[in-house]
Formats: sequence, structure tokens, C-alpha cells
Amino acid sequence: MFELAQARRLSALALAGSLLATGVVPVMAVTSAQAVTPPEAWRTGSNLSGTIHVRESGYMADSMKTSDKSFRVNLPGPMYNMNGGQSSFAQTEVLSHLERGTYPVEEQPFWCFDIAYAGFVTDPISRVQVDADKAYRVNAANVAFMNVRFTQETPTARVIDRYCEGGESSRTLPLIDDNDFNDSSTASMFGQDADPVGGPSASLSPGQIAFVRQGGVWRSQGSSTRSFRTDGGDFSFSEDRTVTVTWDLTTSSPTQFCELPTRKSLKNKSLKIAKKQLKRAGFRAGKVGKVRASGVRKGRVSDVAARNYGHQNVRTAMCGSKVGIWVKR
Repeated sequence: MFELAQARRLSALALAGSLLATGVVPVMAVTSAQAVTPPEAWRTGSNLSGTIHVRESGYMADSMKTSDKSFRVNLPGPMYNMNGGQSSFAQTEVLSHLERGTYPVEEQPFWCFDIAYAGFVTDPISRVQVDADKAYRVNAANVAFMNVRFTQETPTARVIDRYCEGGESSRTLPLIDDNDFNDSSTASMFGQDADPVGGPSASLSPGQIAFVRQGGVWRSQGSSTRSFRTDGGDFSFSEDRTVTVTWDLTTSSPTQFCELPTRKSLKNKSLKIAKKQLKRAGFRAGKVGKVRASGVRKGRVSDVAARNYGHQNVRTAMCGSKVGIWVKR
């Protein structure tokens, strides 16, 4: 148990000798070999280009631990069908890395240490996924929403633990480890012991973001800051953590799905107005059916329905498809 406690504490702090004097220091990512991507047959017509920058800082009062580190991924454009979504393979750079524990040496010497980032030991490629069932377009507003997230398929880095009492050791860690977000002891460079609601990926990813049409492309620029406390459990202390995610992304084809008008927006509208709303939303009016409906006047629209062809979101459907209209009999 003692070894487990020591290992978990050590995997939570950072930096190398010179960092003691200078604080957060830029570090160069190693040069990548050719990225390994899926077969060309898996390539889609979609694309996603740009950058995602993540900065994570934390403070653990009980052990006087501080951390401040950041990385950036550069998305090249091509997307591939993988795991029910579309994936991009992004070049990863660790920009800064400060993680240190300064607990009094005379009390707990193994808690006083710095952890230095020593470069990637695998190709610095991270897989960024767009979840198809959570992407949709609001044609009337020229806005598209996409859920952009990191997966556990990220590069492995080497870190060097240097102890204040002397001596050092090295370990290898994934940039992000999201294999089991219910396991609070997950070891990784970023997002370790992250908020269990969604795990490291949910804490470090842009998440559901809006793309605005600008000429022939869709662009999303923004920043999100999330604060939470990690529960150390029996073998570690709680830590206050802040993550800031900044992104600048473009795509020419955000999604094939459009948002259906809501029942509330259509309720009690005339058939003519409902067809106009459907057209503005990116659909064609289909068959008109009659139903019994409460709170709706006779002959007025109650709702619309579309065949989703396996798509999970019942309020979206393929752009341009026919949508049935229901009116009160």
C-alpha cells in the first residue's frame, strides 16, 4: 500500500532541475515520423484543420504541490471513419511542463520532487474524434455544432522524477489516458485523476462547440475554462484543478445532419408557415398526416417527423431529406 501511495503522489507533479529557478519552461516536442493512419478507404469527405491548445494548472495544499503545463495539437485536415465517428490524426507538442512537490523534506522526503518532461517515446500523434451522432447544422442560423474530443490514443512520453533528497527515476506515461473514466487512479501526463464525470477526455477536450459559416468554410474560435476538485481517495490528497482549452478550427463539411424545428416552434402554425420553416432548416416537406393532439387547433400543425436511418439524435435528420408533417384532424 505504501508503494502505491508513493507512486500515485509522484505521478502528480512536475519539472526538471532548471525549472526550480525559472518556473514554466518551453520544451520542444520531438520530430514525428510519418503518422500512422487508417487505410485510405476509411477516409471521408470531411475535414478538420487548425489547433487545440490545452493548459492545465493545479494546487494541492496538503502536499504543497503545484503544476502548470500545456500542450497543443495541430489538426492537418483529413478525417477517417473510426469507432462510430470521424477521426483526425493531429501532431502534438508539449509546450510547457511544471509539476513539483515541495513538502518538507525532513517529514516526507519522497514527496519533495520535480518531474521533468523528457520527450515523446512514440510518434507524437493524437487522435481527435468528432462524434457523428452529436453533430448537427442549424441552417437558418448558418451555425453547426460538433462534439470535438480527444481519445486515449495519444503519444507516450517519458518523465523523469527527481527527488529533493537526491536520486531520480524515469517512467513512461500516455499524454491522456481515458480507457476507464471511472478509475480515479488513471495515470497520464494530463488529466490525471480528472473529474470522474467523463474523465480526462471530457476535462481536456473542446467538447460541443459551434462553427459559424464564413464564406465557403465553417470556423470555430473559442476558449473554455473548467475548474474542479479531484478526490484523492485513501492514498492521495484532493487537488484543485483548472483547465483552459482554446481552439481555432475550420471545416468545409461540418455534418450531414440538420436540426429539426422543435414542436414548440411549429405548434398551431399553418401548413404553409410550417413548410417555410422546414425549408429554412434545410429540409423538404413530405407527407402530411392527421393525428389527435391536445392544445392544437384543428387543421394546424402539431409536430414533424423524420426517418433518421439509424442516427441517434431524434431531433436531427439528414439535411435535405423529406420530413413528415402532422396536423390535428
